[in-house]
Amino acid sequence: MRYREDRVRPALSSRVECLWLAEDAAAAPGASERILPDGCIEWIFHLGAAYARIGDDGHPSLQPGSFVVGPMSRPISIAPTGPVRTLGVRFRPGGAGETLGVPLETLADAAASAEELWGAAGRRIEDAVGNAPNDAVRRTVIEDFIESRLARSRAADPRLASAVGEVLAGRGRRPVADVARRAGWGRRQLERAFRAGVGVTPKTLSRVIRFQNLLRVAGRASGASWADLAARCGYADQSHLVRDFRELAGVTPASREAASGELGRHFVAPERLEALLSGRARSDDAFVQDGGRPPA
Repeated sequence: MRYREDRVRPALSSRVECLWLAEDAAAAPGASERILPDGCIEWIFHLGAAYARIGDDGHPSLQPGSFVVGPMSRPISIAPTGPVRTLGVRFRPGGAGETLGVPLETLADAAASAEELWGAAGRRIEDAVGNAPNDAVRRTVIEDFIESRLARSRAADPRLASAVGEVLAGRGRRPVADVARRAGWGRRQLERAFRAGVGVTPKTLSRVIRFQNLLRVAGRASGASWADLAARCGYADQSHLVRDFRELAGVTPASREAASGELGRHFVAPERLEALLSGRARSDDAFVQDGGRPPA
């Protein structure tokens, strides 16, 4: 699989981590891939064969051509159905509300098609991206659409971005009461703001971010014991780490691989998690992967 990430224009970079493209012309229906929660919202365009979402009952359902995946609190399984060419817009935690225009808690552990979110405008953007002559035009179409949505939307309360930044900077370890106090909110105000503007509670986001930081640290220190990783990443003990790992990855740490499949592994690469946790764009060297070309 070829995978690359491109930066967005500066006006959008505080809200959008990147645009990414995954390509595999040889992909055929086969084994499922496990995608892990990371606090982000993804807007997906299937330019090739769509992936199928594997339900809890094991039955697949074909994903729409363009849809938004809300913030997750548990892993999901997907499987290719043919040659892959999938484009994604990865919103930073708390960065999608003004673009989507709905309370984000309605998308928690759920997905909605572009048409369900934006009606006729959703159909138009899906067609425009699908029919664009090249990826540079696709990127322009998507960025223009997001900017137009932002121009017509009510500005988010800056305290929300501040609070999300506290969760990220603390790697999910800061008590919710401290996050609220630093943002200038009461705890209940913080909870309401997170449900509407992030899609999950501060406690859930903190738990997810702590887990992603664990994956980042484990990826950089392959020889470390789980007990050591638990202490370094803010878990009460190893059993606490194992419990969270099982619930957020669907497997135990003994598997040594939280995400499965090429796409899932790209999403938890240590350099990608550095970008998630820092809130900054990745370096040019880290931005080019698997033979992909530099950002246009």
